[in-house]
Amino acid sequence: MTLKMHTKPAARKLSLRDVETRPDVFQFRHVEVDEQHVKALTAVLQNTGEPLDRLTLWQNTTDGQLVVVDGHHRLEAYAQAKWRKKVPALVHRCSLADARLLALQENGKTRLPLTNEEKLDAAWSLVCLDCSVYSKRTITRNTGVSDGTVAKMRRTRRDLLKLKPDAELPKRWWQAMDELRGKEQREYTDDERQLMIEAQAEKLDEKIGSALGETAARQIEAAVMVVERRLGERGISYLLTCSP
Repeated sequence: MTLKMHTKPAARKLSLRDVETRPDVFQFRHVEVDEQHVKALTAVLQNTGEPLDRLTLWQNTTDGQLVVVDGHHRLEAYAQAKWRKKVPALVHRCSLADARLLALQENGKTRLPLTNEEKLDAAWSLVCLDCSVYSKRTITRNTGVSDGTVAKMRRTRRDLLKLKPDAELPKRWWQAMDELRGKEQREYTDDERQLMIEAQAEKLDEKIGSALGETAARQIEAAVMVVERRLGERGISYLLTCSP
């Protein structure tokens, strides 16, 4: 599927009051905003007094609403800087299906690219919309996830719905695999096990990664002390064994 715009994207300047967000549809990151990135963008606004790069917006052809497709960090920075002037934006009028692909493409250009886990979950979310919405080729091209993995996602979706037709599909790809494995009573493959480990690591990083990183930057000894205390002898031994 290629993007089929109803009209050529329009460059506009808009008040922030006219812009809405729908992170449930257009935000493919696990954490909606990276606070450090927002802080850096806010400093740019305060130091220069000039607006940031233009937002990418989707105009709903039904009700005319303007929704952020790409630029959630910039939008948060404007809010924190208490920005009152109009901001530059590129407004696209297209279908919702095309707008989702546009969001993925714009995330691919950003200075904060999607993690591997976020790409997998983005592909899974597109698969969950049914094969009639996005082809396998479209999903692989727009998320960077392999053809084989997308095929497996489609089989997983089909098998989960076959087992429980009325159940809501899991939001995360690793959760879908975990649910199907539990229903089929089988062991994880090596690839599945690694994915589960990465997913748990990312979940933990969301909770403590930022605080630990900031402490390490100020006083590495304190950060190491906490890691040693939490890992215990077994964890330290494993860490040393796995270190290059």
